[in-house]
Amino acid sequence: MTEITIVKGDKNFLLNFTIYDADDQIVDLTGASTITLKFKSYEDGTVTSVNANLVDHTPAQLAAGEVHFFIGSEFVSITGEFKAEIEITYDATLDNRVITAPNISIKVIPDLT
Repeated sequence: MTEITIVKGDKNFLLNFTIYDADDQIVDLTGASTITLKFKSYEDGTVTSVNANLVDHTPAQLAAGEVHFFIGSEFVSITGEFKAEIEITYDATLDNRVITAPNISIKVIPDLT
């Protein structure tokens, strides 16, 4: 399980991941048409999605399974724990395959104000 801690109010930063398969091998993201970080609140079940801007990724990053998501104001006014996953959808050259990297936990803790 991947656990991430964010402080309430943090904004405008990149959240970086390297995607591995069940055999602990890096997943080549080349040919992905969309990569989406989805997170769901444990408290109320609300699901939020953030898409990676694949134009900002180099071919080497994608081949190495590296993806980043720009986090704007998603966590500015909330605290709590979220279960998360990354959904990867490939283009037609790879049969529009969809794979999901699960088991991510995001904890948003209060700031010290």
